[in-house]
Amino acid sequence: MINSESLLKVMNSIRPRPDHDQLGFVVRPLPGGEGAGWIGRNSHSGVAFLIVTQGERHYHPAVSLPLIRVRHGIRVAIDDGRNNAEVTVSLLECLAHDGPTIELFVRTVGGILTDDAPADQESVGNIVERLINLFRDYSHAGDAEILGLWAELLLIAHCPNPAQLARLWRSHTGSRYDFGSDTERLDVKATTSVQRHHELASSQVTPPPGVDAAFVSVMTEQVSRGTRSCLTAQIFGA
Repeated sequence: MINSESLLKVMNSIRPRPDHDQLGFVVRPLPGGEGAGWIGRNSHSGVAFLIVTQGERHYHPAVSLPLIRVRHGIRVAIDDGRNNAEVTVSLLECLAHDGPTIELFVRTVGGILTDDAPADQESVGNIVERLINLFRDYSHAGDAEILGLWAELLLIAHCPNPAQLARLWRSHTGSRYDFGSDTERLDVKATTSVQRHHELASSQVTPPPGVDAAFVSVMTEQVSRGTRSCLTAQIFGA
């Protein structure tokens, strides 16, 4: 399983080569996923995931948004620090160069990728769909939406199984709960107030029969650098 902190550490160790074009990357293998692909950088994109999709020939359409770009069946040049090679991959690029956006991209993709099965176009397609929804929904988000997203990512990062929780993440911001399976629902509430007050819809606290609903409360405090947070959970339902 790919750990987000390990992935960020690897990403920060990569120094792109200025002579690389848009299809040339300095790369490192994905932690715990040898042979599955690489994380890489060049001077054109903030960071990229290069995923080997088992030699499939029929590829999904390319996706291009202001902050992300996804292309399949792309021939790229890689430099892993020891050898240079050309490989065909599905290329997931973060086009932003600011630290917070790059970290969000890495944590999101890393939280979905697992090493328990070879990557295929369907699994890569699921990652792409989540990326598109995430970056589209929050491209013009206000402070409350950003705080909510941050709290959800904080929960994913600190849960015992980040990849599993990421797979249960909502597909759009209008979902009743932030995370859900057939038998469980989980919603995250965040506040900057000194009191733990949250609004819950009546439909959220009365889940369907046989379904357990959990609510996580995240209190944040602004400090001189970054934020300080406290998490607790209250369980409702059967």
